[in-house]
Amino acid sequence: MIEFRREIIKTKILDPRNDFSEREVIIERRQDPLTNEWCRINIERAKRPKQAESKELEVEVKKCPFCEFEKYTPKFPDNVIEGGRIVKDNAKLFPNLFPFAKYHAVCAMKHVFNLKEMSYDDWINCFFACMEFIKKVYESDDSARFASINFNFMPPAAASILHPHLQIVVDEKPSNAYIKIFCKLEEFYKNEKQSFFDELVCIEREQDNRFIYEKNGVSFLATFAPKRNHEILCVCEASNFFELTESDVKVIAKGIANVMYYYADIGVNSCNFSMFSGDLKENKEYFAIITKICSRPPFKANYSSDIGFMELYHEEPVISTLPEYVAKDVKKFFKP
Repeated sequence: MIEFRREIIKTKILDPRNDFSEREVIIERRQDPLTNEWCRINIERAKRPKQAESKELEVEVKKCPFCEFEKYTPKFPDNVIEGGRIVKDNAKLFPNLFPFAKYHAVCAMKHVFNLKEMSYDDWINCFFACMEFIKKVYESDDSARFASINFNFMPPAAASILHPHLQIVVDEKPSNAYIKIFCKLEEFYKNEKQSFFDELVCIEREQDNRFIYEKNGVSFLATFAPKRNHEILCVCEASNFFELTESDVKVIAKGIANVMYYYADIGVNSCNFSMFSGDLKENKEYFAIITKICSRPPFKANYSSDIGFMELYHEEPVISTLPEYVAKDVKKFFKP
């Protein structure tokens, strides 16, 4: 018998649009009854401002909400993040105003428009803020076991706000792509008695066709079978974010910054990445922290995409229309 499975996720933020009063946000996860793959629905996301689509783009950018974050960005309740936000120099972390997960944060860096203007320190501060957020979330709710750090830069990568920012998602359940990756890694480990990523890095290092850089157990490679142009894979020997040292975080952050400098050098001005942690609750020796980075089409005024990191690397669509409402509206056009 076909089963229509759905899960209701509720989260709370302190909304700057209503004097930081508490607002409950409802997110649905629905499972395809044939493929078992999940999608996420938050109809409030249809209200997101999209700067690139504004006829007054310059005005929109000048009143950027992330630049005046204390006034225009929300806060987490104190039981999640004391004080509501995390600040590491020019890295500012706060809740996503239109979340698609129970714990969904934004970490904004300084406002620049070119990948080459993002310094090593910018990236390092952002990643330290992200790691602190993930740790605090897990301390307040240890069912939130699956964490990722993600980046949509510029509208071709589905960024609605032009100010560069990371998005951090901490969930009770893994995304579609995570499930696929985890199952394949476990299967490989059982059959080959070693980690897939250990073997991959070793082979790529020896062949030296796609190998780029390695330091302290962190490796950068060009992906053998990429999903998008100029795709880079970063592999870290640690299996989850809690195993990372400060040195590890700096190596990863600097490596990602170098990829951004490469993109800027070849004329790329839009990109995505997703960094996946293993289960925060346990150490699986066949898992590794992996980051997938890719370029997107050149940004032109009034152009945007609806394919961001969730669709591209997590394989989980984020939807802002409710199917039941769609059916009701479309029925009007099917006359007897």
